[in-house]
Amino acid sequence: MLSRMIQSFLLSGMTALLIACGGGGASTSATTQSLAGVAAIGTALANATVTLKDSTGKTETTTTDESGNFSFSNVSSFTPPLMLQVKGSAAGTSYVLHSLMTTTPAQGTNTLNVTPATDAIVTQTLGADPAVTFNDASKIKNIDPAKLADAKAKLLAALKDAMSNLNIDNMDVMTGKFTADKTGMDKLFDLVEFSSNSTNGEIQLTNKNTRSSTTVNSNTATNSVTKLVLSKEEASLDLSGIDKFVQSLINAYNNKDQNAFSQLTDSAYLNQGENLEMAKAGFSTNIAKLSGAGYAVKKCDPNTKVCSGILNIKISGVTYPQFMPIKLGADGKWRAYGNQAPFDIDFYPIYIHSESINSSTKIATQTKDTVGIALNFSGDSCGECNDKKYKSSVFEMSIDGGQSYSSLFKLKSKTITNTNNSTYTISMGLVDGNGNVNALE
Repeated sequence: MLSRMIQSFLLSGMTALLIACGGGGASTSATTQSLAGVAAIGTALANATVTLKDSTGKTETTTTDESGNFSFSNVSSFTPPLMLQVKGSAAGTSYVLHSLMTTTPAQGTNTLNVTPATDAIVTQTLGADPAVTFNDASKIKNIDPAKLADAKAKLLAALKDAMSNLNIDNMDVMTGKFTADKTGMDKLFDLVEFSSNSTNGEIQLTNKNTRSSTTVNSNTATNSVTKLVLSKEEASLDLSGIDKFVQSLINAYNNKDQNAFSQLTDSAYLNQGENLEMAKAGFSTNIAKLSGAGYAVKKCDPNTKVCSGILNIKISGVTYPQFMPIKLGADGKWRAYGNQAPFDIDFYPIYIHSESINSSTKIATQTKDTVGIALNFSGDSCGECNDKKYKSSVFEMSIDGGQSYSSLFKLKSKTITNTNNSTYTISMGLVDGNGNVNALE
């Protein structure tokens, strides 16, 4: 599994940055005004650039560590309001996130996190793109503290039930401290997606698993905000062992330990046609040492206890992302589960031009142009194979960016009985307009 994955990455050159998120910054003297926090999106924004700017245009820059922690040791000369901007990347996506403090930092360490939640709050506070305000100190100077408090109160109202089910009590998403253990606030970012509209300041909260959502408008009273639905069952799914699983998988790979690998892989593992035994057979052929991995949750089903997400590995300091569903076993341990697909399908347009040349006259006597699509199946759907079998597949096309789809063609398996009572199976046949299944040529 990992061996095939690494080889694929090295050939394709895919790179991204995604690691796990962490807790607050280091403490400092009680006589100094410092600022520290965590930059995270559900995983840490590691090695990201953090810029602090005040209402006079004064700036200072630092970099997050591997856990997303950052700190500014002395901010006593900064005049509020203060804005933080973080630029980093995770899972192949670049992020520019913001946070805001309108009061004078207190003596000691002040916490101010930068997350999608804080960026959403800032967007609603400003009613504009936070990046535009950040670039103009005069706009920072005119930020209204009352609007910040209002936006924060509305967001917390929308998250009230979700945070209660996660056992997060009276925690400020901007100034509360959290650690990278996939519990509490960190778990909230694993399960809930935050987005905001810089035109009207709307904040949309989405349950990653069910895709149900709620919208927080700036002109809605706090006590009228619709709460996001995140059930107790979803909130109770224990994600805390995921990071340990990932590190154990890395160790097993580096040590070429097939026994450990088997213990870290679900017995029903199937990934693009590769089952557990096939993955185990190729496990000892690894070609590089791995390090520093993290796992970013995309969604989790509390019924099947399967989470889909991005596993990140490092080879020679370069981070490579790989989609990897994982499953929580009855023993409370997470294991690789795979995407449960019996094979890969490559789908691409083709154009073929061919000619026949008369050897005597050197004149082209026949030409042929072929335009169409090519389907390459990696893996098999035959009954004798160890993978699962697709009964049918529908190929669809979208011309509006995924808003709607129309069917291109259908593939379906079919068992045919001859006149002599012998049978054979079309494992993947093309379904015509009359519903007949014809073998692919």
